[in-house]
Amino acid sequence: MCGAHTIVENMRHGLAPKDAILEALKRISRNYNDDKAKLAKFDINFYALRKS
Repeated sequence: MCGAHTIVENMRHGLAPKDAILEALKRISRNYNDDKAKLAKFDINFYALRKS
């Protein structure tokens, strides 16, 4: 999972930083079949800012 790349691409396609991050987190969750036990083992943090 290249979270930073996914977020930048989402923003390039017009999503707000918060929405871009949420989409990346949803993708991670889908990659683990939404298994909450597996996902609980991760500490995932993303920060996204617009240039403006």
